[in-house]
Amino acid sequence: MNYVVEFIKSIFPDTSTAFFVIALTLFSLWMYKEMRSSFVEGVKNNAQRADKAIDCYAELELEILKLLNEKSDHFAVAEKVSKASSLMPYALLKKCNGWKDESDTEKQNEILKEIHKELRNEILSLKLKQSDPITYKTDDTFVDFIAVYVKTKLAPIGLPFLHTFINLCIIFFIFLYGNIVINESLMSQKVLYISLIFVGILYFLLLNIIISLVLFKGRFKHSILNWVLFSVFIILPILLFFVGPWYRGIISIVFLFAYAFYMSKYSIRSEQKIFLNYTSQS
Repeated sequence: MNYVVEFIKSIFPDTSTAFFVIALTLFSLWMYKEMRSSFVEGVKNNAQRADKAIDCYAELELEILKLLNEKSDHFAVAEKVSKASSLMPYALLKKCNGWKDESDTEKQNEILKEIHKELRNEILSLKLKQSDPITYKTDDTFVDFIAVYVKTKLAPIGLPFLHTFINLCIIFFIFLYGNIVINESLMSQKVLYISLIFVGILYFLLLNIIISLVLFKGRFKHSILNWVLFSVFIILPILLFFVGPWYRGIISIVFLFAYAFYMSKYSIRSEQKIFLNYTSQS
């Protein structure tokens, strides 16, 4: 770290400038370290929860199979449901509770068969998310190799760096245009600069989400329309940032909210659909 400080001092002989750059560098490094620690810890916790969920689901699935073949009883399955309930998706837990509350034996068996099928899908879906080289399934193609490399090697470095960069850009926007707004007397210009602050925040947050989903999670739907709109999303706010009427910031905000709505509905695949596409190709 001392070498970095000395290097900055040699580039910026002015004391105040050097101090600002050193402070910004230290703050950026600290933020990256915190982001990376949080990311790695989150991945570790998610992996542990996934492993635990697979074990609980597998035990419950086996117990249900026994009950369907009359080799277990209602209370044994209910006990397994209770153990797995904290890890279950809401819809599946609701269905399990409905099975426990059902008094008709025939309807119980029908619900139990549905639960059994959903449990098997949940187990396979969780296995698909694992990045363990022993259990992770690929077709050994170049695309699979790149996908695994991005997920296991690049993401722990790239995503924290991306989040750090986005946060610094947002702080820069707020600080720079906040000072301009304070010193600006013309109301139309105040509206412009305040709206541009929100444009910058929304733009970088959406960009952060899209890059994360496209590069590291593979949940972006690759269609001509989606890529055209994504290109418009990249270019239009930048153009309106520099050119246009005093209310151009408001136009950008409306566009960004509209694109965010479209993206959430039509550009991003749910993890369940990714799983269904994967299993249909297997």
